[in-house]
Amino acid sequence: MLFTSSYYLLGLCALVLILPVLAYLLWWFLTPIRQSFSNPPAHSYRHSYRNTTTNNDENFPSVHHDHGDDAVYLSLIVPAYNEEDRMEVMLNETLPYLEGKQKANKEFTYEIIVVDDGSRDKTTEIAQKYAREHGSDVFRVMTLKKNQGKGGAVQQGMLHARGKYLLMVDADGATEIKDLDRLIEAMRVTEDSKTGYGIVVGSRAHLQEKAVAKRKWYRSILMHGFHWLVYTLAVKS
Repeated sequence: MLFTSSYYLLGLCALVLILPVLAYLLWWFLTPIRQSFSNPPAHSYRHSYRNTTTNNDENFPSVHHDHGDDAVYLSLIVPAYNEEDRMEVMLNETLPYLEGKQKANKEFTYEIIVVDDGSRDKTTEIAQKYAREHGSDVFRVMTLKKNQGKGGAVQQGMLHARGKYLLMVDADGATEIKDLDRLIEAMRVTEDSKTGYGIVVGSRAHLQEKAVAKRKWYRSILMHGFHWLVYTLAVKS
């Protein structure tokens, strides 16, 4: 009887210790969902950029507005979090490519919006250097005070872009800018003829074997888990 009571008390003590931990983990996991009910609508946020001509801060326009002569053909949205060591490599490849396309076709206009997602390094300072070199009509920097995650950074950048087409580009140059023409051609085929809406997603599946060889084991597990979720909940092919 004493033996049974000891195990009962031990189990009860373990339960008392584990329940608060489980409750905290559940609270932490549900935090983004809870916050989503109290956060302002995504399109209500206002951001400013430095006008390199006047050296004054001006508000980013809304993607929903008619931009008139300020409209561009393509907006590149670059979410960046602590990317001071990698972003310059990507920008030094992307900008000459876009400049070359514009020289070949005057109707090809573009802008780059770097969205600093609350970085703790010199991401904003480096991006501002490119804005001064190329002008704020081509290169703009949006600095978020608090880290919102990659999705939030992409969202805010796209909601304040001027382009007919909006393209998210990783700051680390994970994909090559020379594939741009393939994306634009796919978008032209995909976009709805009435609304003009459409979306195209690039895939690096054909590079999987090479990527797995360089990727950490835990990132491979996360990758396959994500692929399973996408296959199960969204796209089957």
